[in-house]
Amino acid sequence: MLACGSAVLAAERPVEPPRTTPLRYNEDWRFLREDAGYSAWPSQLKELPLGEPASWRLSVGAEVRERYERLGNPNWGEEPTDNDGYLWSRVLPVIDLQNEERRLRFFTELNLAYATSVDPEPGPFDQDRGDFLQLFADFGDPYAEDGPRLRVGRQVLALGSQRLVGTRYGVNVIRSFDSVELALAEGDARLRALYARPTEVLPDAFDNKISDDQQLWGAYSTLPFREHSNLDLYYLGFVDDLAVFQQTAGREVRHSIGTRFFGGFENWFWNVEAVGQFGRIGNADILAWTTAIEAGRAFEKLPMRPRFDLKLDFISGDVDTADGTVGTFNPLFPSLKYFGESGVLAPYNLIDLHPTITFDVSETVQVGADVDFFWRYSTDDAVYGPGGGILRDGSLSDERYIATQYEIFVEAELASGLVAFVSWTTLPPGDFIKSSGASETIHFVAAELTWIF
Repeated sequence: MLACGSAVLAAERPVEPPRTTPLRYNEDWRFLREDAGYSAWPSQLKELPLGEPASWRLSVGAEVRERYERLGNPNWGEEPTDNDGYLWSRVLPVIDLQNEERRLRFFTELNLAYATSVDPEPGPFDQDRGDFLQLFADFGDPYAEDGPRLRVGRQVLALGSQRLVGTRYGVNVIRSFDSVELALAEGDARLRALYARPTEVLPDAFDNKISDDQQLWGAYSTLPFREHSNLDLYYLGFVDDLAVFQQTAGREVRHSIGTRFFGGFENWFWNVEAVGQFGRIGNADILAWTTAIEAGRAFEKLPMRPRFDLKLDFISGDVDTADGTVGTFNPLFPSLKYFGESGVLAPYNLIDLHPTITFDVSETVQVGADVDFFWRYSTDDAVYGPGGGILRDGSLSDERYIATQYEIFVEAELASGLVAFVSWTTLPPGDFIKSSGASETIHFVAAELTWIF
């Protein structure tokens, strides 16, 4: 789909700047070299020629975000509530320097992330007083449209639907990796091979380091598959020297083999993914899996253009803690707000059913609502939270149903690049929570203002 978009840009002048995402290095402003009269903001800061002849070109940008959150009754009352909530502040300046003739690029993104009123103190998801979020060099086509591209350095990674490797964009400190990546492109086919270690966030300025405990490697391919569809095939290897699960703990060596079928036709869209995992953790074998099904439709001709989306996930857990095999699926490096804005539950040992509906109230305002039903896949395994920490020991109850999550949100574009977002979430406890400890209803609110250029 990205290749098709590039072809359209080559054929027609876009009516607006490229869409910004957490992967700022994918923004392609090269059309400005042929269309000097294009003046939409922020093109004045993109593709700036350096020297004469202008073989080097500079693009600059930034993201500024303020986000307030309050979580009431954490872990359904097992932990004390911070009644005042907390504030996240983040600034992400971007510098992109390219020489197309030499097929060379240097990309830098700084991370200035601060937290206020986090109790008892800010953690690595909350605060990083200044460091390089990204700092890499590209050798070859930086957009991997045709031929090879080698990338060396620190970067934000996202693979496919980000089920196993995502940006962690929702929290204050985005995840990055020190990596070596080779990307190949032929027509609409893509292949990425990489070796990476996550960046360990430390409290002071410019002190982050490569993780000593975790490693990631593998290959990820995307192929055109019939009309209107694409097929991903991938393998990912993973090591964690400090892994902890319900059954065991120790050094984890895990291999993931997956496939994803996705696409869209007219107003329908779909995304189906399956992953199998094997390996060793401590003295136990690993045999785990997940299957995710998503489908939806946009009703463009109805008032407010409603869009309906339905997700169904099966994520394996450990069915027998005494059989020497760990059946808990490991999502590796997922979003910490995987099932919604609250980020209470993480994708381990779960079955969830998640319908969502959104409406375009106007050209710039969108509202949405969803409900998510959560069950434990295995009643012998735990309930896990962000980062894989155990929220509730699975041996505390034989009940399966965890909770129901209700969420509503409003998003409004106030000006070009300036977006306001508000959400409210509640999670009444289900049978497992009620029978395993404290069982208060979780309440969560968030409000943020983001400016990106």
